[in-house]
This record gives sequence, structure tokens and C-alpha cells, in this order.
Amino acid sequence: MNIFIRIPLLISFFAFAGIAPAQDTSLVKPRDIHYTSDFEKKYFESFLNTGKADIIPLAISLSELSTDFEYKKTEEAINALIAESDKKILNEKDVSKKVKFLFGKVHSSLFKRYDITAHFEKIFSAGIYNCVTASMLYAFLFEHYSIPYKIMEKPRHVYLIADPNDKKIVVESTDPTSGYFLPNDKFKKEYVDYLVKNKLVAKTDLELFGYDALFEKTYYADEKINLKQLVGLQYYNSAVEFLNAKEYTKTLYQAQKAYVLYPCDRNRFLLTGCYPLILQDKDFSDLRDVDLLIAYYKTNPDDKSIFYEAFYDMTEKFLVNENKHEHYDKIFNKLTTEIRDSVFLDKVYLTYYSEYARIEYMNGEYKKAFDHLLLAYSRNPDNAKVKAMFATLVVDQMRSSNDYKKIITDLDGYVLKYPFLKGNVYLEQTYGNLFLLLANNYFAANNEKQGLYYLKLFEQKAETKDMQFNDVIIGTAYSEAWAYYVRMQKRQYAKQFINKGLKYAPYNGDLQRKKKIADEDTN
Repeated sequence: MNIFIRIPLLISFFAFAGIAPAQDTSLVKPRDIHYTSDFEKKYFESFLNTGKADIIPLAISLSELSTDFEYKKTEEAINALIAESDKKILNEKDVSKKVKFLFGKVHSSLFKRYDITAHFEKIFSAGIYNCVTASMLYAFLFEHYSIPYKIMEKPRHVYLIADPNDKKIVVESTDPTSGYFLPNDKFKKEYVDYLVKNKLVAKTDLELFGYDALFEKTYYADEKINLKQLVGLQYYNSAVEFLNAKEYTKTLYQAQKAYVLYPCDRNRFLLTGCYPLILQDKDFSDLRDVDLLIAYYKTNPDDKSIFYEAFYDMTEKFLVNENKHEHYDKIFNKLTTEIRDSVFLDKVYLTYYSEYARIEYMNGEYKKAFDHLLLAYSRNPDNAKVKAMFATLVVDQMRSSNDYKKIITDLDGYVLKYPFLKGNVYLEQTYGNLFLLLANNYFAANNEKQGLYYLKLFEQKAETKDMQFNDVIIGTAYSEAWAYYVRMQKRQYAKQFINKGLKYAPYNGDLQRKKKIADEDTN
């Protein structure tokens, strides 16, 4: 079931978000987040429950080895740094001198080696840093010393501006010219197209600014970000590491946490790109994969067709081919419980109920099929397929009866109750054939009046509708009418019934033979 391969992956670089965060975090449910340690779970769940981010434990929780002991060591290291710094700047009034001292102190006592993939805890355990983790540490110190600051982003760099409303001191923790990937033209186009498709920017903006300008405007927007968002960027980079290693499930886990901490368009973009890569080889035998499909839908609700195709494939696999009704019903229940989009759900309901009805109909379970078709009709009252199946079922469930009058009465009742059946070609053909069968029976019983009545009803159907009736039934009814009038010694009058029958069934062999007899009788 490889339906997701056509969804392109558009994330393959290291960079940082500067887009203002969106407010909607419903794309990631707390129950869906996968944690690599109890420590990480503890502090993420605390944030999710209270809305307050405990920055230091969140910053070190990226490491699966992090524990409360590691947290304590990190706090102690920061506190030791602060204690040493207090001696020099605690009473200093000049902000620029405070910043200069802290910058030098951190570099001389902690930073040993730059690594683009470094995580925050590596600063204290091995002296390894990058611009994200270093900026995070400086931000902690600036907050402690009440130094105003902004966290800023450039195309290849994250840095701080201390005292942004006055002296605007730039704090560059690393070399801003190395270690980062610049997106190429292909990536720029794919990213902007993604924003336009998901209505995150207007199509008119693309027409006005063009791809390059709109990419720069949205991708590197000049916005202040906070410490929580900076921790989110660390998870974002971790997700990209796993992505480059083709470990897509781990990419998703980190992207979810990145989005929770920093629900910006770029993190949503990364999150959306994970699902098709994970799902491309899934056949949904595991219900957890259905949960992934639902999560993917919520990040990409405008492209409903791929999700409907997935459900249709599951219908063919589990309901039709493998007869795994219980599993199929669980899939259906998950989709209809978790997804609220009525347009998508109408298609799901249509497939679910109509396919059940089709299978039950083929197995002769007419009552079950009828009930399921009614449910399909209630969700899709204008669907031609449902109407046609409904009409077929209404007629076919009566085939075992020879009480033609009762069948007509029952059909009339259905048409009265379900007006969409009125004028249905299959029902009209059925009415016509029933009129012929009754005409045949009445002429055979020498009941001329009723025989003529039902032939007239048939002819009204045949004249007003361009449809095909059963040639054999036509031949039988009109032959019986001819035979009746022959018995009544009205051979000349009888001949007209053969001619009428041939009008409606010109290739009927029985009528053709009787015409020869009638012609000879009247010559």
C-alpha cells in the first residue's frame, strides 16, 4: 500500500526558525509524543500541563542519558559560573562591561570545540557547543543579571543582541560564516509552494514578490524568539540529524517536540514531511499506523484525496480481500472519531457503508445490505452510486416472490418513502416487466379486462422511457394476448398484439414465429 511516495520531503538542512510562532498546537497531541527518557517525559509533561517551561531540564532532555542527577550537575556548573562572575560584575552598572566579561568568561572556561550537532548538555560535559546552545547559555546568564537581550536569527546563524533598545551589543558565540547549509533554489520554491498551498501566505504575495523575496521574508523573518523557542530549535536540529540518517520515526519524535515548544510554520513543515516517509511502506495492519495517518491528516487537511485513497485501499485489503471485518471496523472508528472534516468523512462513510452493503448483497443478506445503504444515503443523499445500489437492492430482494401485485405495491411504498427512486431506470424497467407478467397471467386466465389494463400500463412505460425491457417477457405477454383472442375467434384482432410485441421486441423469435402463423390465418 504505497500511496504516500508522491509526497515530497522538503527538509534536508540545518537552519533555525525565525517565523513568529502560531498559536495552534493541536497538531501534536500529548498522548502521541514519544519520549526517550523518563527525565524528558517528566519535564515535557510538566510544560504541557502547566504551560510553564523549565528551560534548563528541557534544554538537556534531548540526551536520552539525562537524569535529575545530570540536571543537578548542569545547575551546579551554571551556578559556579555565576558565582565566579559575581565577583567581577555583581555591582557593575555598565551593561557593556557586564556583557564583555560574561562573553570572555564563558569562552575561556567552557567552550572548547564547535560542533553543529552539539546538544546543550555537551557544553558542561565536554566543552562542545554551537550557536544555538551557546546562545542559550548566554541567555541564561543575561536573565540572571537582568541584562535585556533578544535572540536573533540570520540565514546561517543564531546570535544575541544585548541591551537591544540602547547599546545593541551583538553577542556572536561562534563563527557565523561556517557550518550551515544555504537552501538552494529548488528548496526555496518547494518551501514557498508549501506555504501557499496551506494558505500560510497568499498566492497574490507570491505573484507580487516572487519566490526569492517571499522565501527571505518568511523563512528569515526578523522576529525575537524566546528561550523556550530556542530549546525548540535544538529539537528541530536533532530531528534533521535523524532525517539525514533516514531514521524517519525518530525524526517525527523530535519534530513533534520541536513543534510543541515552537509551533512555527517551519516546524509544522518539518512535522508534515515526516509522516509520508514513515507511512510509505505501511499496510495499516497495525492500528498505530492508522494513528499516524490521522496525525498526518491533521497537518495536511487540504490534500484530502491521498487520505481517502488510503482508506479505499484499506477497504479493499481488509474488508474485501482478507475478510478482516473487525480490524476494518476499528480503522473506520478511529478515523470517524478523530477526524471532524465533514467532506472527508462523507467519502469515508460512503465507502464504508456501500462496500459493506455490496458484500452483503452478494451474499444474499438483503436486510443488512439495506440497512447499510440507508446509512450511506443519509450521509450522501445525492450520490448516484448509492441511489443505483439502493434501487437494485429494492428490486432484487423481491425476486423470490411471484406475487406480482404485492411487489408493485411494495415498490410504490418504497418510491413514496424514498422519492429519489422515482424515475429510476431500473425500477421503471421492473415496473414494466411486472406489468407484462401480470398481463400474461390475466390473458392466460381469460381475464381480458385486466390483461389489457396491464398491457396498457407497460406501453405507457415503454413509450415514455427510452429503456430496454426483457424481450422474453415481452414475447410471452403479447403471445398470450394473441392466443387469447385466437381462442375467442378474433384472429384479425389478435394479429395486432403480435405486431405490437414486435415493436418492443423486434428480434423475439417466438413473436416472429407467431407472426407467420397470424399472417397465414388472416390471408
